[in-house]
Amino acid sequence: MLKTVLITGASRGIGAATAELFAENGYTVIINYNNSSEKALELAEKTGGMAVKADVSDPAAVEKMVDEIIEKYGKIDVLVNNAGISVTGLFDLVSDEDAKRIFDINVFGTLNCTKKVLPHMLKRKYGKIINV
Repeated sequence: MLKTVLITGASRGIGAATAELFAENGYTVIINYNNSSEKALELAEKTGGMAVKADVSDPAAVEKMVDEIIEKYGKIDVLVNNAGISVTGLFDLVSDEDAKRIFDINVFGTLNCTKKVLPHMLKRKYGKIINV
């Protein structure tokens, strides 16, 4: 049975390259995206996996995403927490709204995904979590 990997923020950059690498190594790849749906769908087709839209900063969206994956594949063997954003410019000019959004995605997104996937891994006594 093929192993499955969920990669957050996988529609471009490091996430897309990671998806391609896992696919080359025989994994079923699940591409999480919040924007860039066209790129995510193209990558899912290229890797033979699926694309799932979910904002990782939203616990309900993460729960729905993970439930959909578990229903379809029965498991998630590897979780790659890759989703992240940054703001360019001088630190003292970063708005409170931008700072909150950075933490919501980069920190709480990782927490949300890990909290939802981990119980399935513990139940199966197998799983790997990679934080980028």
